[in-house]
Amino acid sequence: MDNYLNIVLVVLAVSALLAVVVWFSNYRIRQQTNMRYQQGIDWLQQLRELLTAVQQHRGLTNGYLNGDESAKIRIAELQRQIGQAIAKLNQQGPWIQRSERWKSIQDHWARLSTNYINHQASYALEQHNRLVLNVLHLIEDCAEQHHLQELQLAANQPAEELWKSTLFNAEYIGQARALGTGVAASAHCSSVERIRLKYLHSKLEEYQLSVATSQIKGKLSPLLSSIETNVMVSHPSIQPSAYFALATEALDSVIVGFDQGLEQLNRQIKTS
Repeated sequence: MDNYLNIVLVVLAVSALLAVVVWFSNYRIRQQTNMRYQQGIDWLQQLRELLTAVQQHRGLTNGYLNGDESAKIRIAELQRQIGQAIAKLNQQGPWIQRSERWKSIQDHWARLSTNYINHQASYALEQHNRLVLNVLHLIEDCAEQHHLQELQLAANQPAEELWKSTLFNAEYIGQARALGTGVAASAHCSSVERIRLKYLHSKLEEYQLSVATSQIKGKLSPLLSSIETNVMVSHPSIQPSAYFALATEALDSVIVGFDQGLEQLNRQIKTS
C-alpha cells in the first residue's frame, strides 16, 4: 500500500513538474513572440515618419524646381529632419543594418538630396517616386520579418492591410500632391502631367468609395475637386502652397489611420 502511494505521489509530482515546465516554456515563447512584434511595430513607427518626410520633400522640391522659390526654406528643414531620422534608425538596432534595401535607400537619399537642384523637375520627381517606393517595400520587409502579418486589427481585419493597403493608398495622394504642386508652381499642365493626374484621380476616387471613415472621405473630396478644376486645366489657378496644404490634409487623414492601427496592435500585444 505504501509503495503504491509513493508511486502515485511520484507520478503526481512529475506531472506537476512537467506542467510547470510546459507552462514556463509557453510563457517564454509568448514573451519572445510579443517582443518580436513590439520591435517590429517600433521599427514601423520610425520608418513611417521617414516615409512621410521623404514624401513631403518630393512635393516641395517639385514645386521649387517648377518655380516656387518659397519652398526653399522648408526643403532645407526637411533635409535636416530626414538626416536625423536616418541617423536614429541606424542607432535603433541590428535588424536594419543587415538590410541591403536600407543601404540602397541611404545611398539614394544621399545622392538625391545633394543633386536634385541640378536636375530637371521631371527627373527629380521620378527619383523621389523610386525612393518612396523603396521605403514602402522596406516597411513591408520589416513587417514580414517581425511576423506582424500574424496579428489582426478590429473586426478580424488583417494587420497587413496597414502596410499593404493603407500606406500605398496614401502614396497615391502623395504622388498627386507632388505632381500637382509642380503644375501649380509652373502654372502649366502638360499632356503627360494631365494623363498622370487623371490616373491618380481615378485611383483616389476608387479609394474614396471603398474607405470606411468619413474623415478621410471628407478630406479627399476637396482634393479631388481641386485636381479636376484647378490643376488638370490649361492654366492652373491655384497657388502651389495652397494645393500642397490641401493635399497634405488628405494624406495626413490616411496616415492617422495607419498610426492608430499600430497603436491598436500595441495594446493588443500588451494585453496578450
